[in-house]
Amino acid sequence: MRKLTLSDRLGHTDGRREAGRQSAQMRLPLEQPKSFPKRRYPPNQKVSLLLSTSQVSYSKDMSDAINEIKRRLSIVDVVQEYIPLKKAGSNWRARCPFHNEKSPSFMVSEDKQIWHCFGCSEGGDVFGFVKKIEGLEFPETLRMLAAKAHVTLDSYRPENSNKKTEALDTIQQAAGFYHDRLLRDADAQVARDYAKKRGLTLETVEDFEVGYAPETWDAVRTHLDEKGFSDQQMLDAGLIIKSERSRGYYDRFRDRLMFPIHDVQGSVIAFGGRMLKDGEGAKYLNSPETTMYHKSQVLFNIHRARQAIRTADAAIVMEGYMDVITAYQAGIHNVVASSGTALTLEQVKLLRRYTKNILFAFDMDEAGQEAARRGAIVAWQLDVNVRVVVSPSAKDPDEGIRKSKEAFVRAIKQAPLFMDYFIDTLAAKVKLGNVEGKKKFTQEVLPLLAALQDVVERSHYVQRLASLVQVESSVIEQALSRVVQITAQRRGSGGDVATSQVPAKPAAATNSQQNVFIRRILALIIQYPEQLAFIIQKLDPENIEDPYFSDLYRNMIIYYTKRNAFDWKGFIQTFPQAVNDDHRVTALLLDENEVISQDINAQTVQLELQTLLNRLERSSILQYIFTLEQQIKIAEDQGNQNQLDQLGREFQHYMGRLNTLS
Repeated sequence: MRKLTLSDRLGHTDGRREAGRQSAQMRLPLEQPKSFPKRRYPPNQKVSLLLSTSQVSYSKDMSDAINEIKRRLSIVDVVQEYIPLKKAGSNWRARCPFHNEKSPSFMVSEDKQIWHCFGCSEGGDVFGFVKKIEGLEFPETLRMLAAKAHVTLDSYRPENSNKKTEALDTIQQAAGFYHDRLLRDADAQVARDYAKKRGLTLETVEDFEVGYAPETWDAVRTHLDEKGFSDQQMLDAGLIIKSERSRGYYDRFRDRLMFPIHDVQGSVIAFGGRMLKDGEGAKYLNSPETTMYHKSQVLFNIHRARQAIRTADAAIVMEGYMDVITAYQAGIHNVVASSGTALTLEQVKLLRRYTKNILFAFDMDEAGQEAARRGAIVAWQLDVNVRVVVSPSAKDPDEGIRKSKEAFVRAIKQAPLFMDYFIDTLAAKVKLGNVEGKKKFTQEVLPLLAALQDVVERSHYVQRLASLVQVESSVIEQALSRVVQITAQRRGSGGDVATSQVPAKPAAATNSQQNVFIRRILALIIQYPEQLAFIIQKLDPENIEDPYFSDLYRNMIIYYTKRNAFDWKGFIQTFPQAVNDDHRVTALLLDENEVISQDINAQTVQLELQTLLNRLERSSILQYIFTLEQQIKIAEDQGNQNQLDQLGREFQHYMGRLNTLS
């Protein structure tokens, strides 16, 4: 049985055509509701939730609804949908999905139903995790978790409706309008012909909600106005533009094939419009930045592809909408598009939730290769493996798949590592038989080597580069060191390092390192409160740089001084304002479990506390020594001998103190 084509939409006599038309009507009814729900409800309306077989009505503040969702969902189960967790004592551990780290410092407490990262200090409950990792506002997070917990939210209070949720409503209605126009309007024949020419089936058009923006100046505005949407809501959704010549507005997209862009949850948040006729204007026109759409953070098709990416443990990144749609139609489902821009750090973070392997399938022209190079540099920052899908017989993946799906799948399986591909491709272009060719070749490769995070991988390619240009590896190492220094200077001065991104050298110590020691000291006090007297003799609140921990510790001393004893529950009741930072308190409570998880004697606890105090002092001294080194360098450049002598004495003093702490 053949698949329905777009051209079948224009006929109504064939039974299969009629079935297809009825199917489309089921997806998008012609009889649209006369008024679109905008989540505006009376302020006293209650929120009801369907609990198993009985309907329960909750108060309007929705706290009962939130508590019921938390009761039904295990934070461990929810987090494991995004990152793999490993059991660590009474808690669970993983590498943090919110920052790049080698050693896992992300902890989840199943008992307390909270999470915290000791590397970046983020933390919270299941709502906070999903809100952050999905990039949602609270109303969207609530809806998502309610659905996961099988809790039915009948309505939202007015204050939960904000510009973002209203814009989502507006743009979803517009997506339905554009899609319906493509399927039904006679004026959309040129768009249907174009889609048919590109090989799209009716099923694909419907699955991807491909649409058509009429050529008139106010088609979508008129439609949305009839549905009760205001001009401001349409502006917020990026659908219309204010006229410079009058007080009126006009449609942003006109006479274009429309590709809806979705967020991870599958909500339409933007559009990409493809020009159908030759003329002025961009070939592709995207929605502007809005409250819900930030181009650098979005990947086309991620909502469909994410499970396939997890299953394949690889994401294939393409440039254009048609590349992805053609691949998906051909059964290659782990595909997304960067929408014609070089891959950004935010997009790589999004992909890294599902895999550490990225395959670039960009156009084979110079611009596509440059986009792959820049994308690789960004991906390496997050320790992601990068490969390249090489399809030499086609200019882009769309053409390659339509020519031979089998050949394209073979290219995916044989995709070389990006570094190998780059070196091999460049070596074929550059004459390595003379000095100029070797210099040019080395200058092109070194910035990429500098961006590699893994030292073994970097060393491997240093040796390969040295072999190709016929020099000792030490020569390449010296040149690489200079590139690293130059790149760090560019980053420090705010310059563009996109062509040679490498990590800047970290400071010898940071406040975040000091906070780790302070947290652990305070966590030990919470677990062993009798040790507070010992710490008071050793640590002054004024020596704690972080204002939050300094104030917390000072209040703990006040509480102890008045009672000659300390207990955490009594403290937080007496000083509720001292624990008003949920993330910091979460960290302390998790630290309480992690620092020492078994009963030990007082002497052992004091030894651990003294070790932490020494590390804290060592961290502070290292930070100050780093500052001294910078000042000494400046004094040397200025030839200021008096200042050099003074700084030198300080340097020697603190180095001596550092040795006593080793």
